[in-house]
Amino acid sequence: MKLQTILDPVEASPPETQTQPLRRSGGWIPFALPRIGLHLHSDGEQLLLANRTAISWVIYHKFHQLGVIDADETLLLSLPKYGSLSVRPHGTNDNAEFLVLPLHHTIQQVVIYRHTMGANIEIYDMKGMAI
Repeated sequence: MKLQTILDPVEASPPETQTQPLRRSGGWIPFALPRIGLHLHSDGEQLLLANRTAISWVIYHKFHQLGVIDADETLLLSLPKYGSLSVRPHGTNDNAEFLVLPLHHTIQQVVIYRHTMGANIEIYDMKGMAI
């Protein structure tokens, strides 16, 4: 096999470029810019938690323990209103059932209460209310 030799190599020249003026701020932009929100706690981030039962409950927000609410007590919590708020009876073993409530920014008050279903079934429940 014989290799061909190039007698006149063609020199490649770089393409001509032109400089553009710097883009100035202001004016119209053809696409929307993302907005940045600052997460600052305000009165909208406060949640009123009322225990209307005869037992104490351990409070959790997004699986983080916040504390204990005693019987017939009302607490004012300052927390971001997303995720879930859950409670379980205080002083029970780790296998106790939880009451879970998904949070939303419109919820202002959460009440833990006890009510009767049917003839003899009493259960605990938790509800969120917008004020």
